[in-house]
Amino acid sequence: MNALKKLLGLLAGLAALGALLWAAWLGVGFVASLFEGLDPQVAKVTAIASVVVLASSLVVASAIRDAARKSKA
Repeated sequence: MNALKKLLGLLAGLAALGALLWAAWLGVGFVASLFEGLDPQVAKVTAIASVVVLASSLVVASAIRDAARKSKA
């Protein structure tokens, strides 16, 4: 019975991982289709701007986490 539970858990985990990867594949395809309609130069600038916005949001989130950690101490 214990081995059956482990097997079912493994299969459920693999199914969830497969669904997550499939959703990520669809998301990447959707974003790529958005950039296909743009001129190559505009697409490059838009992609760089998107990466800069994501990177800056990571920096701000990190600063907020550090400030929250320091205020609790």
